[in-house]
Amino acid sequence: MKYFFLAISISLFLSCSTQQKVKSQIVLLTDSIQKPYAFLSELKIVSKNKILSEKINRAIQQLSENEAIKTIIPEERLTIKKKLLEDCFNLNNSECSYILEGYKVLSNINNILNIKYSYNGFENNEIWNKYACFDLETGERITYDLMFINPNIVLEEYNQRYISEIKTYIKKNKLLTEESKEEYELYKEHLEMKTPFKLQDLNNFVAIYDKTDKIKSVRFQYNGTGGVYKSMFPNGYIEFTIDELKPIVKKYLID
Repeated sequence: MKYFFLAISISLFLSCSTQQKVKSQIVLLTDSIQKPYAFLSELKIVSKNKILSEKINRAIQQLSENEAIKTIIPEERLTIKKKLLEDCFNLNNSECSYILEGYKVLSNINNILNIKYSYNGFENNEIWNKYACFDLETGERITYDLMFINPNIVLEEYNQRYISEIKTYIKKNKLLTEESKEEYELYKEHLEMKTPFKLQDLNNFVAIYDKTDKIKSVRFQYNGTGGVYKSMFPNGYIEFTIDELKPIVKKYLID
């Protein structure tokens, strides 16, 4: 039996800018199972301010799909993960209660930590992602209500751009011909049936920086579909430049 394991390579980017005051340390705790091999990890934020580090760790852990793991202590979470995964190999697959997961640090600039959380079910090769930014000075996740004066304006444009991209693809690839009727019908059905993005989807973003460590754009990430239609509707993002967002930015995205 072949098992699919989610293995996330972790890259930690710590800014060396003299203008940045690094108050928190990012630690990757790791463990593994040898037969069959599986890699496990847990992200831990360490700060001299224990209340702050606990708050950040709690916020990061809220991304996890493994809701059965209640402890907030990273070392204990890793131990529980290993036990749950071992149980998955020893029990019937339908009884597996562990979701394979991993973290990747995308950036840590100006006390804003941007991470990617990836997960998939046991013996399932469909990988899903969540993205999040955290304020290392306050311990809070940076959400749409903290960033924008009127987030509904961004949301409306986000939905419109997503639909526009698919319509442009249909036109560009001439899917309106008789030969491509079946593919066209699938795209048409997707547009008609897809639930529009909601405000909380704006929390699923990646901050893109320029060479001077200033945010130049924001990518709102979304998961595509699984199964046979994954190639047609893959994971992706809609990007907004800071100049576009500047009129309604409340905090974080600009100095």
